Amino acid sequence: MQALAFHQQGQLVKAKFGYEQVLASQPQHFDALHMLGVLATQTQHAEQAVSLIQQAIRINPGVAGAHVNLGVALRQLGQLPEALASYDQALQLEPQDAQTHTNRGVALRSLHRHNEALESYNTALRWAPHMAEAHYNRGLVLNDLNLLDDAVQDFDATLALRPSYHPALWAKALCLLQLGEFAQAWALYPLRWQQDEKEFTSQTLLTSVAKWQPGGLASRLLVWPEQGVGDELMFGALLPQAQQLCQHLLVQMDARLIPMFQRGMPGIGFVPKNQKVDEAMYDAHLPMGDLAQLFCQEEKSFQAIQPAYVKADTARVEKLRQEINPNGKPLVGISWRSKNLKKGQDRSVPLTDMLRSLNKPGVTWMAWPL
Repeated sequence: MQALAFHQQGQLVKAKFGYEQVLASQPQHFDALHMLGVLATQTQHAEQAVSLIQQAIRINPGVAGAHVNLGVALRQLGQLPEALASYDQALQLEPQDAQTHTNRGVALRSLHRHNEALESYNTALRWAPHMAEAHYNRGLVLNDLNLLDDAVQDFDATLALRPSYHPALWAKALCLLQLGEFAQAWALYPLRWQQDEKEFTSQTLLTSVAKWQPGGLASRLLVWPEQGVGDELMFGALLPQAQQLCQHLLVQMDARLIPMFQRGMPGIGFVPKNQKVDEAMYDAHLPMGDLAQLFCQEEKSFQAIQPAYVKADTARVEKLRQEINPNGKPLVGISWRSKNLKKGQDRSVPLTDMLRSLNKPGVTWMAWPL
């Protein structure tokens, strides 16, 4: 079938036309239905893919690859239990297929069934010990289970097989950070800019001004934000150290944080991050996430940091006490939710659950999402 040759060559438009021509004369053609469904998955038309591959399976239910590809399309739709059932059906037909065991592990991890996912990856690697994808995904599960040294071993195994695989390098960097191996981790941290946009949504600064280079001393340095508010709070603790790099430091950050930082760091200029900074205002620039590599190579460097921005506005505190808490009870504020659509669910606690746990008499609670 010529359409399949086009498909294998990456000529998807020609392949789609060819499959449709076959189906126009042979509506029950298994291969054309199946591969048109695979093509639909590749072009992010998962609902159409599910329909086509299900039609193919009704014609010939004994092809394991069709059940695998149905699972891939279902997972793309977020229908994880159904995807898992498709992988299980494929394994009944071909129980030693390492790729299917790996796909099954991915679905199980998404369902937070980590131990079962680990078993799937172990099985895949028994059948295919040099399968980079299985090593990488097993490393992710081991990281989830806080088995960090084992996770790093799997990421290293992945990189031995695929040396330029950036997701494994990035995953290794995050593991090393958790292990306190800061010098190694920060050396890999620039790889964040090469991550898939679904994993890392920040954009580099568009400017003709040169980036600050180690050993340089800028007259006016712009430190610009990346990632989210939590990262600005974390890396922002290093802004006093960043003043060593220049004569005048200008920092972009979330406008909600600026008053607090200004109180603790009056010698630094701050600009809201939604406001474009004229290039005439700085001679060099640096992303905020690069500060840790410069100033926190060892754990003792982190331990020595005393964030200067943790300084309340005393007048506002008193005003809020009178408005919100006139009875003088202890007033506690909590932030419980991450806005990260991909990973925020794992980091967040439902507000109702949190308040049920914190239902203590004599306390006034204030809650807000960042």
